[in-house]
Amino acid sequence: MKKLVLLPLILSLFCTPASGQHPTWINVKDYGAKATFGTDDTPSITAAIKAALALPQHHGETVVYFPAPAVPGYYDIKTPLTLPGANRRVTLVFDSPLYIEATITIRGGYTLRGTESQNGAFNPAGGTPFVVGYNVNPAVHIQATGLTLENISFGYVHDQSDGIVIDGASSSIRLKNCGVAMDKSNTVGIPLKITGGFSYWIEGGGYISAGAPAIQYNDDTKDCVSTGMLYIRDIFLGGNGIQLNNRCGAINSISIDGVLYENANHPLMTVIVSAGSPIFGVEIRNSHLADSWGTPLPPLIDVQCPKGMGSKGFGMGNVTIVNSTTDGPTLTTGEPIYGLEVWSSRDYVVGAIAQKDHFIYHGPHGIKDTMPRLP
Repeated sequence: MKKLVLLPLILSLFCTPASGQHPTWINVKDYGAKATFGTDDTPSITAAIKAALALPQHHGETVVYFPAPAVPGYYDIKTPLTLPGANRRVTLVFDSPLYIEATITIRGGYTLRGTESQNGAFNPAGGTPFVVGYNVNPAVHIQATGLTLENISFGYVHDQSDGIVIDGASSSIRLKNCGVAMDKSNTVGIPLKITGGFSYWIEGGGYISAGAPAIQYNDDTKDCVSTGMLYIRDIFLGGNGIQLNNRCGAINSISIDGVLYENANHPLMTVIVSAGSPIFGVEIRNSHLADSWGTPLPPLIDVQCPKGMGSKGFGMGNVTIVNSTTDGPTLTTGEPIYGLEVWSSRDYVVGAIAQKDHFIYHGPHGIKDTMPRLP
């Protein structure tokens, strides 16, 4: 009899799911959010996030849910919304758009996830739309570690405002299938602007500018330290390319694979080294300029050193280009690149690549390592 009594107890110990395996869902409407035009939902969203952060750790992941309203509408961020730093994971799931009339500041390792896009990795619009109002700069300000934005599009960004700004020694930031688009009259705003920090993954989606760089990565002039580890995969660019801007520190470890840059009037990558160390360790694979225009047609990389050729006599080094092309005759322009290796399915004319030394070119007619080099 004792065995029969103990058996159900033993089975319950092994078969009952462990605490924390299932997420706890918090509905923002339960905290007063309306999702109607003109109603400020920031206080209600803030209350829901605070409730999520206050739950005991053994509840596991907590989801703050934004359900679709009965009548089509937007959750309206009329006053600034701050997601505070926290030592636990909270996911915000959006089944409805946001209307951003004030900056969203994120200071913790949250996940913000919209509905999945139906158009694949190169969809420039991303997923759930976050409509950006006027006089909002930036739309999103990130100072965090371990943050993920997924399936969200931001547009259009007006005035002279930026879209997503990441700084404050942030790290381990992932943008997956996100999109940022500038208003056509906003020629100053940058869709994605990163300053300092390290470990950034940008996968899928698109970044469309009206004049400024589509993606800008800067060193941090406050600390002037090494920064880098930027990974870009399978994205669409429009209006402008990627800018690396080193002013006093060092930028290294940049990996780009699978970028389609349409209607190019600027290089895919512009490197500006005004001080500090040259930019080292850049790899560009399977990336192409399409439907380029302007005279001359833009190159893949342009290196600029406004105060000379950098502390080592060059602005960029240890660069690999694989299966990446332009519409025009030049692959790189500007200051020399030290340690450049090119693997290409087409031949570029002599003088179309600015190289310093340790240069090798793998073209369709074999290996060429005797092209004229700059002194």
